[in-house]
Amino acid sequence: MVGGGRKFNGSLTANNEASDSDGGGGSTVRANSESQDLCSSLSKRLANSSYECMICCDKVRTRHAIWHCDKCWAIFHIGCVQKWVKSSAGDQSARWRCPGCQHERAAAPSHYVCFCGASLDPEPARGNTPHSCGQICGRNRGPHCVHACPLPCHPGPCPPCAAMAPEQWCFCGRQSHQPRCGADYDPVTCIQSCDAVCGEMLGCGRHACEQSCHAGLCQPCPHEEQQQCYCGQHTRMARCGDGQAMQTFVTRVVDGNKITAEETGYYDCGTICGEELGCGIHTCERSCHPHPRAGIVHGNCPLDPAVVKACHCQKKLASELGSPRRKCTDAVPSCGQQCERRLAGCLHTCKETCHAGPCPPCEIKISATCGCGSTKFQIECHKARGSELQCEKVCSKMRVCKRHQCSVRCCPSDHTDMSGVVVPSERIAPGVTDPHQCMLICGRKLRCKNHQCGELCHRGACPPCRSATFDELACSCGRTRLYPPIACGTALPPCHFPCQRTRECGHYSLITHECHPDSTPCPSCPVLVTAQCMCGGKEMKNIPCYRSHAASCGSICNKLLPCGGHRCQRSCHRADEPCLRGQPCKQVCKKPRKACGHPCSLACHSPAMCDESKPCDALVTMTCSCERMTAQQVCGATTATVRSPGLTRIACNEVCKIAERNRRLALALDIKDRADTPLAGLVRATYTDDLLQFSRTHISWVRDIEAMASAFIGDQNRATLHFAPMKQQFRAFLHALGPFYGCRSRSMDYEPLRSACWDRTAQATIPSISLSNAARYAQVPQMICSNQIHTADDSDFDDSASHDFDLPARVVSSVADRLRRKIDYLVISDLRHGLVEAELRTEIDKLISSAPYGLRWMGEDDVEMYCTDIEARNECLIKWEAMLKSKLPRLGVAGMVRGVRVAAKQSVLPKESSSFLSLNTKRPESSAAHDAPASLPESVAGSSDDNIPEDWESLNA
Repeated sequence: MVGGGRKFNGSLTANNEASDSDGGGGSTVRANSESQDLCSSLSKRLANSSYECMICCDKVRTRHAIWHCDKCWAIFHIGCVQKWVKSSAGDQSARWRCPGCQHERAAAPSHYVCFCGASLDPEPARGNTPHSCGQICGRNRGPHCVHACPLPCHPGPCPPCAAMAPEQWCFCGRQSHQPRCGADYDPVTCIQSCDAVCGEMLGCGRHACEQSCHAGLCQPCPHEEQQQCYCGQHTRMARCGDGQAMQTFVTRVVDGNKITAEETGYYDCGTICGEELGCGIHTCERSCHPHPRAGIVHGNCPLDPAVVKACHCQKKLASELGSPRRKCTDAVPSCGQQCERRLAGCLHTCKETCHAGPCPPCEIKISATCGCGSTKFQIECHKARGSELQCEKVCSKMRVCKRHQCSVRCCPSDHTDMSGVVVPSERIAPGVTDPHQCMLICGRKLRCKNHQCGELCHRGACPPCRSATFDELACSCGRTRLYPPIACGTALPPCHFPCQRTRECGHYSLITHECHPDSTPCPSCPVLVTAQCMCGGKEMKNIPCYRSHAASCGSICNKLLPCGGHRCQRSCHRADEPCLRGQPCKQVCKKPRKACGHPCSLACHSPAMCDESKPCDALVTMTCSCERMTAQQVCGATTATVRSPGLTRIACNEVCKIAERNRRLALALDIKDRADTPLAGLVRATYTDDLLQFSRTHISWVRDIEAMASAFIGDQNRATLHFAPMKQQFRAFLHALGPFYGCRSRSMDYEPLRSACWDRTAQATIPSISLSNAARYAQVPQMICSNQIHTADDSDFDDSASHDFDLPARVVSSVADRLRRKIDYLVISDLRHGLVEAELRTEIDKLISSAPYGLRWMGEDDVEMYCTDIEARNECLIKWEAMLKSKLPRLGVAGMVRGVRVAAKQSVLPKESSSFLSLNTKRPESSAAHDAPASLPESVAGSSDDNIPEDWESLNA
């Protein structure tokens, strides 16, 4: 429905295509009735405010500003129409369509006027139709109607004019009639035919027009006749009146006699005339033409001496050249000079010697410019006139569309005005064809995504799609619709009604879903059903319907593969689906090798034999004679080198001897051997200064940790030791201590409940000396621990980052530590940016004057400082370290000073346990020479070399 309940594209105006067979009376009455009905209907609906705007679907009230279409007579709010124009046209220059009739318009409505257009912003008056000015309409009711509409200003179309038009004559002017005036009246098209024969004389002058009374000129004569040429030698069949009739005298031979008769010729047959001229010697060389009357000379000879009196170039008379002409057969003399006659098509003269006939083409070389003006050519004059010169330069300018390149050879992109000034193509006057105008079709997709732009390639955005459909747009269920007219590219809004489709499985789900296009499938059916698994060996229950065709029981297929040595390891799959899916078997061969008996580790190569030329890569465990040490080695056996059983033994080391001695002492003294069997692979390691320093600060907490660790190692049934949540510095300590007990450490949970735990390994053992006992002595004692120490598995939760874990309670080494320290050189790192060696030496000399030292640069920010006095090297370096470590950072010269022992670079612990030792990057191992704090007991702070017992290994609890 359109605006106020009317059907779209209804008969809103007078019927312009009504037949005039009834004399115009019936169509006029019908159109008048329709116009009156529409006018009265609109007036009534506007008066009671029941008319609806087609755009906003709101009532059109008396105080609203409106706009009405003069084609379909639909009424809209002027604001709605302006928004419609802005959204549909896009820019101000584009045309827009009426929402009711889709009639294209150029100008957007800007003012509120009455229906007749005489009053701007009409005020409503009592008794008048709303939005009417109340004056006489006065609108023109047709292009040729001179009678204005007599009704008051009204909506809808004006009624047809009832007056009579002027008297009209038929085409031949024999009869007349008087039509009715109105919108259909046209003084040209309303002329009627009287159906009498025209009778006008045709152009041939011999026949009359045989058509009935008609408009316009009569048709050419349709009759055909035989025509002869002017010379009388040829004839043709042509339409009557064709050609040019002229009188000519034709001479024919009849019975041996020449008879000349006057006849009519119509055309030139193209034959050379050949008649004798007046001289009686030469003949006429003209083409077929009318002959003069009989007895008259055909024409004068063009070589008559009375006509040709001079040479060919007309410079000298024949008498002056000594050969006067007396008859037409005498040759025309040549003066021997240049011809100098003006050549045709140029300003040059002929350079040939005086000659007969036309002059040859101009051969003078001239300078000519190509079409683009970039190249000049030297070319003959007659060739420059008939052709356009082109150079080989390809134009690289962009066309007006700014999308395509010109790419034309010798492009005339620049033009020259009348004064010779070059005008670029960007400033060509309107109406002049621009050579850079892109003539390609744009072809880009419009915003509707259905059509392409059909205009010439242009800049900027393409105009909106002007196509529209007049069919309804409905969703799949048909309950959501859009009524025409519908702009191209309009998407159907989502339908929120439930989908009405029936599932292929036939199940009905209580969970509904919204209506969707046919291209979108319905959601999978969630109904639980019983189905056979894919291999058919088990019936699966409570399987969703959408998975019933791919239900899997999860069991291994275990079918024998085509290789004959392996079975399928895939889970339940279809019986008709091959196990290998067309690929070769990729499982490990595992056939025993003949050389060593180990299984073959190559991919399945059945039915071929195993390739034993390559060494066996199986690992073989080797033990010592006392079975305290174990090691693994690659077998390496081949067909050429068979492995001997004796190679599975390794030699015992000093650890084995110590373990045997301890076992014998335990048997002799009747005590329990603390070293659990086996003690194979034990090596000596050293606690780091960081561990010792931390244990001295937290000695009670460390002893509790050692007690927990000892209980964990002793209980073989426990696989993991969990510690309580603690701060990062304590967790880092546990990560560093775990390898000494042969445990793998890792972190769990997130802050603030993050904690550490130890996992038992096969090498779990109790150190021969505990950390708390080792911290009592100046020199870090050595202890026996496992050969293979596993680091903390903390890939997910990294607590082992380099950090100083005990800054507030840092303690110093004992006096014995300082006496026993050995330093080979000092490392001064983190130097001030831009510091040179001379400036560094000046700062060092201020602190330690006349010291025997040297500097060696390690990089841009690190310097090695060594002592040149070999005998007092260790003592001097210890003193320098204490002085420079406290002074240089305060002066801003360096960030850190530390002593380095060459042998200390090689750590006894493996790489994996360096998480805790990474603190040495901030405070190196040998840089702990400080005074003991007062809070330490005298037994610790005042200890010396004499206080360390020789049997320190027996202090283990």
